[in-house]
Amino acid sequence: MLWLTWRQHRAQALGTVALLAGAALLLVLGRMPMDVVKALPMVPVFVGLFWGVPLLAREYERGTDRLVWTQSVPRTRWLTVKFTALGAAVTLAGLAFGTVVLRWTASAGVPIDRFSGDVFGVTGVASGAWFLTVFALGAASGAVLRRLLPAMAVTIAVFAGLVVGAYLAREHYAEPEVAVSGTRGAAVPAGALVVGSGVLAADGQRLTWNEAMSACEGEDPVSCLRDRGYDRQYTLYQPAGRYWRFQWTETGLLLALTLVLTGVAARQVVSRSR
Repeated sequence: MLWLTWRQHRAQALGTVALLAGAALLLVLGRMPMDVVKALPMVPVFVGLFWGVPLLAREYERGTDRLVWTQSVPRTRWLTVKFTALGAAVTLAGLAFGTVVLRWTASAGVPIDRFSGDVFGVTGVASGAWFLTVFALGAASGAVLRRLLPAMAVTIAVFAGLVVGAYLAREHYAEPEVAVSGTRGAAVPAGALVVGSGVLAADGQRLTWNEAMSACEGEDPVSCLRDRGYDRQYTLYQPAGRYWRFQWTETGLLLALTLVLTGVAARQVVSRSR
């Protein structure tokens, strides 16, 4: 089965290796345009489209599932070997890509924020988890829909939702620290992820800037806030030292989702065989 898997997917594997090597070379040499860098979070979706979706959808669409799963290899073993081998391959590719991008953020001529939504998901261990999850997403879409193009469309849509959801949830992986100062604003440590700010009263009550402006609508904001006792500013932030903690948190969430998606794909394969 392993040899068969390699024979069937070697073109995808070699193509992926070539693309990753090219991207790594451009990043290391500093030749990657910033517009392309901003598109890095979209890289995992190609794993779902060209590795995950065809895994089952192509078999169903071509009708080859009737031949493959009537041979001496049971469909459960076929699915287990395929998911294990290809899942390991895409995870390793994601980890390699994440390592390259992480090193690039440290050596780039322009300082790159590792917490930035442009690079966080494609750096460190989270990159491998994203590659694996989107692979499972593509496989599950293909198993449910049994058609390549509809499965690709669903994979893209769900992936986009996951990226937005992760971006919004990331700042909540831990309780933020609070920096407080006077009228000139709060000093935040370098590399921190700022998640909120506003004004602070002497009794510790906080108002976001939107709440403060609404409360002082039609009045001079500075005088209004000072009269109400809000004479200090605060900033909520996640320290730079939490980067790896957040990486492992996101990885754990993605692995849990991967298990669910793998279960969906396996259930579709087994239940529809009856």
